[in-house]
Amino acid sequence: MQKGVTAVGTRFIDFRRGAKLYFQRGSYYYCRNKLEQALACYRRAVAVDPGNPVNHFNLACLLTEMGKYQESISLLHSVTQMDGDLNESWFWLALNHGQLRQYREAGRCLREYLEREPYGDYSWQAEEILHFLRSELPMLDPEQRSIIENLCLRGIELASQGLLEEAAKLFAEASSLEPELSAPKNNLALTLFYLGEVDRALAVCREILEIHPENVYANCNLALFYQILGDQLAVRRQIDVLDGIWGDDPDDMMKLGTTYGLLGQDRKAYAVFSHMRSLGVNSFALLLLLGVSACNCGYRAKALQIFDAINAAEPDNPYRAYRDFCAEATGCKLPYSMGIPNPVLALALEDEGMGAEQELKKARNLWPQLLWIVRNGGAAVRGRALRVIKHLNHQPLTRLVSACVWDDQIDFRCRSDIFAVLTQMGVPVWKERYWNRGRFSKNRAVVLETALEYLYNHGCGFAALHGTYMAWQFFCRKSKAPVRNTALWSAALIALQQGRESWPALSARFGLRGEELRQVLSRLSCYSII
Repeated sequence: MQKGVTAVGTRFIDFRRGAKLYFQRGSYYYCRNKLEQALACYRRAVAVDPGNPVNHFNLACLLTEMGKYQESISLLHSVTQMDGDLNESWFWLALNHGQLRQYREAGRCLREYLEREPYGDYSWQAEEILHFLRSELPMLDPEQRSIIENLCLRGIELASQGLLEEAAKLFAEASSLEPELSAPKNNLALTLFYLGEVDRALAVCREILEIHPENVYANCNLALFYQILGDQLAVRRQIDVLDGIWGDDPDDMMKLGTTYGLLGQDRKAYAVFSHMRSLGVNSFALLLLLGVSACNCGYRAKALQIFDAINAAEPDNPYRAYRDFCAEATGCKLPYSMGIPNPVLALALEDEGMGAEQELKKARNLWPQLLWIVRNGGAAVRGRALRVIKHLNHQPLTRLVSACVWDDQIDFRCRSDIFAVLTQMGVPVWKERYWNRGRFSKNRAVVLETALEYLYNHGCGFAALHGTYMAWQFFCRKSKAPVRNTALWSAALIALQQGRESWPALSARFGLRGEELRQVLSRLSCYSII
């Protein structure tokens, strides 16, 4: 007898038709947002015709929408076993696992769906979610993410100092905390390769690509490893892979374009950097590499135009010589590595001994380039530049660096790093001479200096001092209130940063009555941006 049909005497009843009616009724309720009634009808459809995977699938989707994720997962697993062609089940499984914060399983289901349906209805959404999981890895709690980021930053710093074995240990530790996170492993692979542990470096790259086949950094590193090893066949195969993983992520595309350049694929590098420019990316690094690739392709007029624009916008940049090199048309190619062209500056930054540093001390014409590196370089190169400045401990150079601390046109992290180094050198950058520059009248300057010195002496870092400086600057710009009792206003400014619990100590320290401190603090709070 045919499945789904039973016999009563000589009359046949088709239960599948009943299931269809229940499904239609459920859809009617669903369209009117009556989800409980819809759920009851969908359950009835499954009960009447349990062998129909579509009924199970529709019920599972409704359960997902109603937040019943675990029940939906159970149903969808049944669907995958009942009908191997209903591949949308894998996408909905991923959604359910994601809602339950089971991100690894969600990623596995998305990859399964894309393997089965690379051009399916949900494929672009699956790609977007996978990209998010790869880059953000939301299964990390904030504390774990912070630990991993700090380990990687310390590893990068050690690697920049040539301490590769110590750096590799930190990258390995970061990777062990979350094996699916690719950034620590990519750093580990590079470090192992530089240490001469070629097989381990290649194995780490392949391990990344098993989880994330289109990871740009791992694929680029693999191509460069093969190039250094002289395996041209593997290089050509890897270039074919790189050609298929273009995207819109600026960091990925910068890595891809630079890798093409290092592999001698100048036209492909130029195409990548031009594509990024068309997307509105306008960073100094991109423009410089666009000029480099244009020059190396023989597009001299275009390259000169780019270098002229760069030098006009950033007159102190250390790559000014690239323009002259391009204009001379020597037949040699410009480097994609973005190493510092000036040998004195480069040697000083590479810790090649005090000789280069002492030569830099005399070469005042190079100081603007050194300061440009401090202001615009990444964390690792900025750290090297600040170490050079600290070792030299040369007052005229230190004075120039000090002017950066309170310059709000400079990145906050950069100013925080400068502040840390200068205070290690004993430079009192909280003093008025470092930040006033005519912005504050005499009494108002005394208030701010007193507050900053108090906060610094009580263990506050640059973030607290900077917040206090900005709050006072904002108050002075907006309020014309007379400032006669500087101690009272200084105490109020400190209390604004430290909170109500600091009032008794501040009143005793500055010889104030609690009520007058409260009144001034109330006036100051009206303008607070802390």
